[in-house]
Amino acid sequence: MESTGELGWFRTEVLRSIIRPQSFARSLAREHFGLAGVLVALAAGVGLSIGVDSLVVAAKGLSPLPFLSRLLFESFLLGVRVDISIAAIAFALYVTVAATRRIELTLDQAFSAIAFALSPLIVAPLAAIIAALDPGLLGVAGVVLALIVLRALVGLALNLRAVLPLPAAALALALVVTSCLVVLPDQTSRVRMMAYAIAPELAAPLAVAPAQGKRYDLEGATLLVPEVWLYSIRGIPGEVAHFETPTATLNARGGEHQRARDRRRSCRRCVRGPAYRAPPICDRPASDRRRTAVPLL
Repeated sequence: MESTGELGWFRTEVLRSIIRPQSFARSLAREHFGLAGVLVALAAGVGLSIGVDSLVVAAKGLSPLPFLSRLLFESFLLGVRVDISIAAIAFALYVTVAATRRIELTLDQAFSAIAFALSPLIVAPLAAIIAALDPGLLGVAGVVLALIVLRALVGLALNLRAVLPLPAAALALALVVTSCLVVLPDQTSRVRMMAYAIAPELAAPLAVAPAQGKRYDLEGATLLVPEVWLYSIRGIPGEVAHFETPTATLNARGGEHQRARDRRRSCRRCVRGPAYRAPPICDRPASDRRRTAVPLL
């Protein structure tokens, strides 16, 4: 009965942190969560990994189901990493606040405030389910995942505000968000790639740097070559220019010469025709042999 009561309490608190974040934030200052925060952070990391990785696979036109075992394994590793990262961030926040000697903040409060703020990420696989049911709903799944992440940020702000004054809570929020971006660069890059797949217009246009160097007007072409390349003419048929550095060479050939050489090769194949193969030697008497007309080349 005690185990059932603990599990029931844990389930109630997780649902309350997702559905009623303001009510949960008010209870942070007076309730001790302990190991529950560790489990919530682990589950949040697992949910985030499954949701993001499944959408990345779906964005490539593949089904996430064949990669299910790998997704689950990597999601567990990410959950452990999220737990460790939250512990480090909470400790840094606790030390920073304790150094001021003006605000009372326990390490458990700092850890629980961050961990339970990420509880909405537990339902992030819903976005993956939407994309798996219909690949055409990839954009809808991306919007759902974005709303879940936004809800986690709102919960983080509410939880930090409940245990810290407003200026300190704002600084703590910036610290936590920046730290998450630093410790989770792989998830950040995957989210960016998924966003570009859903909305390609989000990607910045590629800017090509203008060519720089010395201009050479050659036979039927114009080249811009860096100054380090030395120009010379060697008199080789078909070669209109030769550039070289101490470690490399560049040969420029004229187009007319190449086309003329291709025409000569094709003409040789037409004149020669198919290769002649001699008939096999026959051991039968001359009277039984058939006369074979051998074409003269």
